[in-house]
Amino acid sequence: MSLRRRLLAAALPLAALSGAAAAQDAPPAAQPDGARPARAEHALVKEAKEAQRAFERTRRNGLRFYNGGAEARCEERIGRLCYWNNNGDVPPLDERAEVVTEREALLELLGRAAAADPGDDWVATQRVRYYDEAKRPADAARAGVACAGTSSWCAALRGTAHHVAGRHGAAAAAFDSALALMPAAERCAWRDVSLWLAKKEQDAYKALGCDARAGWESRFWWLGQPLWMLDGNDLRSELFARRVITRAHAMGGIPYDMTYGDDMMESELRYGWPVAWSVQTAGALDPRAPSVIGHEPTPSYDFTPRGGALAAPTAADAGEWKLDEALPRMRYAPRYAPRGFLALPHQFARFRRGDSLVVVGAYDAETDRDWGSGAMRVGLGLADRTHVRAVARPAARAPRRAPSRCSPASRWWARSSSAPPGRATRWSRSPPAARSPTCSC
Repeated sequence: MSLRRRLLAAALPLAALSGAAAAQDAPPAAQPDGARPARAEHALVKEAKEAQRAFERTRRNGLRFYNGGAEARCEERIGRLCYWNNNGDVPPLDERAEVVTEREALLELLGRAAAADPGDDWVATQRVRYYDEAKRPADAARAGVACAGTSSWCAALRGTAHHVAGRHGAAAAAFDSALALMPAAERCAWRDVSLWLAKKEQDAYKALGCDARAGWESRFWWLGQPLWMLDGNDLRSELFARRVITRAHAMGGIPYDMTYGDDMMESELRYGWPVAWSVQTAGALDPRAPSVIGHEPTPSYDFTPRGGALAAPTAADAGEWKLDEALPRMRYAPRYAPRGFLALPHQFARFRRGDSLVVVGAYDAETDRDWGSGAMRVGLGLADRTHVRAVARPAARAPRRAPSRCSPASRWWARSSSAPPGRATRWSRSPPAARSPTCSC
């Protein structure tokens, strides 16, 4: 599921946003956090800031009208914002050609400003932001590498660029570097997942000190990761990328006719940043100004594990994950799954082998036409109470119906080139003296 944003009239103070991130990919020498002297702003940077605000004003004035969600109702209010599920809505129209042209001109100016002052965090941030909007991931990555400003922030920019481009292992490494370079208090704030938790889990999480949260967060991330067969953890990287984009939006002009506030920050941290904007009215006789709508990516899901899975992972069943939760605390639309997720038909069987437990799994992607007929990649994961220990990938082009085996606890995934990915989770208890886990296919 996913939600769409509609703005309501009101005012809210600008959010106090934390910034940061770190360096890799052979970037230029960045400035250590907290050690940067006061710097005079280059004339090209000033010009770029004025151009950025002008671009957003022009974009806002030319937004297309949208009627694809006329039956939508407000499901949740966050400050000035009203949300509803937009997974079933008609997609918004493409942005106007003039916007594309003007954004390219802005990016060209930002590039000249970066060359003049590679240590300016604002310029590096806006370059990654607008290259992402323009769907130019390679240029976004190059902009992150060129960043020579605050070291932790530069690394976070690189992590964001890798994440949106689907380079999940590189994204995880960049964000880990960013966290390592941050002051302790900022690192704790960046790791905080409380906005994604239900009230009971949120209270228990907040009661822990930052250091004590590390083990809990590790369990949360591996239980929530959509596909174990991918490197890194794209759900975790998505949270950090959202922190980068919220700061990017707070730094400059935005498509909305209001200042960026902590309600917008919360909405983007929970549901992602918009990938399109439009305007909508309540009718020709409505005296109010049109509402600006931000369209988050779809289809999106709630991948967070419920309290039972967090408390006892090996005793959890599929009911501890509710991807289509009606009123979730978060949603995420993986970019590798533009058609969404399917349930994977499967069976698991358990067999004792001395001091070991073998789990045999079989899947069937031939009985449902939604799986299509393209090549498939499958994975069978192994985990215990603390983390994922191994993932078996039977073949680059797996058969559409096949058995495999793994021990002692398993999760199946399958991805087809012509269909949405699917997954199924089943846990099996390991015998008391089980050997080190192995996976074979």
